[in-house]
Amino acid sequence: HNAAHDGHTEILKLMAQQPGVDMDPIDVTSRTPLHYAGQNGHFEAVKFLVAECKCDPMKKDKKSVTPLQLMVSNGHFEIVKYLDENCELNFDHCDVNGRTPLHYACQNGHTDMVKFLVSQKSCNINLEDNSKITPTNISVEAGHFDIVEYLSSCEGVDFNHCDKHQRIPLHYACQNGHFKIVCLLVEKFNSDPMKKDKNGITPFQLSGQKGNFKLVKYLSGQPNSNPHICDQYGRSILHYACQDGCTDVVKLLVDDHDADCNLEDRKRVTPFQLAAECGHFDIVKHLISNPRTDPHHTDNSGRTALHGASQNGHTDIVKILVNECQVNFNQKDTAFGVSCLQLAAGNGNLDILKFFASFGNCDMSISSTNGRTPLHQSAQNGHFEVVKYLVNEHHCDPTIKDLSGVTPVHSAAFTGRYDIVEFFSTIPGVSLDVPDEDGRTPLHCSVQEGHVKLVKFLVAKGSNPCTKDFKVGVTPVHLAAFNGHTDLIKYFGSIANTDLDVIDKFGRSPLHCACQNGHREIVQFLLQKNCKADRADENGVTPQMLAIRSPEILQLLIGKEGEDPLNFLNQGVGLPGPDELNFPPPDELLEALRQLNFSDNENRNRNRNQRNNENNCTIQ
Repeated sequence: HNAAHDGHTEILKLMAQQPGVDMDPIDVTSRTPLHYAGQNGHFEAVKFLVAECKCDPMKKDKKSVTPLQLMVSNGHFEIVKYLDENCELNFDHCDVNGRTPLHYACQNGHTDMVKFLVSQKSCNINLEDNSKITPTNISVEAGHFDIVEYLSSCEGVDFNHCDKHQRIPLHYACQNGHFKIVCLLVEKFNSDPMKKDKNGITPFQLSGQKGNFKLVKYLSGQPNSNPHICDQYGRSILHYACQDGCTDVVKLLVDDHDADCNLEDRKRVTPFQLAAECGHFDIVKHLISNPRTDPHHTDNSGRTALHGASQNGHTDIVKILVNECQVNFNQKDTAFGVSCLQLAAGNGNLDILKFFASFGNCDMSISSTNGRTPLHQSAQNGHFEVVKYLVNEHHCDPTIKDLSGVTPVHSAAFTGRYDIVEFFSTIPGVSLDVPDEDGRTPLHCSVQEGHVKLVKFLVAKGSNPCTKDFKVGVTPVHLAAFNGHTDLIKYFGSIANTDLDVIDKFGRSPLHCACQNGHREIVQFLLQKNCKADRADENGVTPQMLAIRSPEILQLLIGKEGEDPLNFLNQGVGLPGPDELNFPPPDELLEALRQLNFSDNENRNRNRNQRNNENNCTIQ
């Protein structure tokens, strides 16, 4: 294989002289030496393998690709002609994708090969592969004009054939900007620029997406051209031109072909909104000069062009919309009650906030439907400069609560914004231990997400790891154990008077949480701190029960001196049902314990057997 791949014919000849050497072996892909010699165009090696070693140029690899297909695909015309003269070949053979040698010759632009296959071998130019793609489709998509021109002269050629996406070759020519091919298809084969594929997309729309001004101008001059035809999303060519920033195309469509810049897609988004949202200032400015443009239009979410520009930080567009079009930056959307102020703050667009602040009617504490303010958004997303600006310049309150009682301090703590929380701590009257409506503090939030540095800072500022929330009595210690934050559990264990065996309202301890989620290292640490492995919650569930599917953790629990891991199996009447506990039935529990190869001391065995007899329960 290596000798054939590199064209070392003399070495191949030497190998062929050795007794027992197979000159036509297959590798892991089922390719033979002839595959590699042919692929790389080593003519002498191919002739030797075919003539002297009788290797088959039609032998298939795992994907049904033959040496012949590889030679055609790579344009080795002289080798193909040699094989045609000396071997029995099938030029219509299809690989696993249903493609013939002609497909690959068209795809790779081998004009002489295409002419040979079509004129001398009568290969089918309209043969579909598995995706209903023909050689003509491929040559158009690849932009090989000479091949397209040659095929256009062939009898029976179909340049309006639809593939599995219901696209004709004109779709691909427009998508890839092949102007000469587009002209040929439209003028010679009457290909329709308004033909929709299965998603409702036309060749005309694809030309606009790519911003090909010359192409759009040509197609827009066709008799059936319509700039208002929409795809399945309700978007026209103008939507895509505005979205992609194709300024010349937009001007052509609007000024010369009366395209509607207020045309709504399925979500009631207009081309003007897309231009503003994507930051295309020249397009926005041009469309504003059109008296029909509505800069105040709202989509299905109640958002204007100003919402999109504010969110994405397009300051120049924001200014022109406010100054020249008087769009209201305090206007809230209808979906979440979010204003442009909140979007700018949430995305760290400080210059836009300062611009809004220059107006007397700017309310920097404006809240959304859920009660969140610009300070909530900027704190959560870590925009420190915006946070400082809102607090220092506009006196926004870091302890203001949304409808769930969450403050900007909570928001910053949840996402681990250490610098912002530290800044809040310097503000007089700001509590870092304020609870939300469920009683969860910023410490709960930072522990849940495992922000170690921030947790240590909050504790140093007086936050208590054993503070229980109002809802179920969960503490930061519970959350650290539940989420597997070993560093935090060990840190809490180093703090004086921290109860690592604290229970919530249902009697569950951090050890319950760690066992439930299989955090072995935390379980081991809690046991070392004398947390109770047999503590039952209000449903009678112990950490041992929750650990039954984790043999390693169960072994740790069993190893606790003085505690019987099978105790919960021998209590009879008070045992909750398996459905209630969502853990395996007793026989499965026992089997799990057996797999641990645990050997009890003699006294424990005797006590267990005595209890089994009393409960009329036999453990074999």
